[in-house]
Amino acid sequence: HLAVAITGVAGPGGGTRMKPVGTVHIATARSNQRLMHEEHFFEEETREGIQLAAVQAALQALRDRLT
Repeated sequence: HLAVAITGVAGPGGGTRMKPVGTVHIATARSNQRLMHEEHFFEEETREGIQLAAVQAALQALRDRLT
């Protein structure tokens, strides 16, 4: 039992000074373990680039939870 959640600002709009475009939060949870949270900032130039980088980071976080 493993879960992942992603939220953030992929752009092109919606960014603020405190949360600029490229800011992404990833959380993973595993049964009987504590929740893990990571904050990332991706400097990709497109919305799709930020989304791809976020998915890759989320998959890595899941792999890390399995080991």
